[in-house]
Amino acid sequence: MGSRIDPEFDRNDDERGIRESMPRLTTRLKRSIARRLLSKYLDNFSKFKTYDEGYMMALYTDLHLTPTKIRALVPKMTNEKDHLVMGRLLSVFEPWYNNAVATGRIVI
Repeated sequence: MGSRIDPEFDRNDDERGIRESMPRLTTRLKRSIARRLLSKYLDNFSKFKTYDEGYMMALYTDLHLTPTKIRALVPKMTNEKDHLVMGRLLSVFEPWYNNAVATGRIVI
């Protein structure tokens, strides 16, 4: 299977190229992407206020969040609404994370 751009391009080369290009992203760009994702997740969390397995797993896999990282982010939230939502998120995410680690769904 080749890429859509060049049918002669080997799929393994394509996947390797993607993996190799990821470290080239600047830290600033990575933070910008993470901020946008986190903002999207916070908006959803503040609207629905529900515990959802898929949502919690997405926070862990997409943003590599852990309770420790969330605790570090809470004081940096300048918007009071985001600060409160992050605190609420921590209160839901931490028990889920601890349970996921204990049951083997997440391997540290």
